[in-house]
Amino acid sequence: MIQTLSLTIGVPKDAWLVLDALRRKRNLSDYTGDGIDDASLRECVAQAESLAGLTQRWLERMHRHLLAIEH
Repeated sequence: MIQTLSLTIGVPKDAWLVLDALRRKRNLSDYTGDGIDDASLRECVAQAESLAGLTQRWLERMHRHLLAIEH
């Protein structure tokens, strides 16, 4: 799914390569029970924030109506 981000919302290849590497680290941690190093954790948070921003901007450009939540 990560690899499709370039086709769906325009995430640059270098960014999804980092996301995929972080996903592999998380999966390895799930199987081994080992923790994640602090640098990887900080990078993961930074990448998540960046991806959230890209997604927000894509939604504003392509599907603004999805952002209009009425109460």
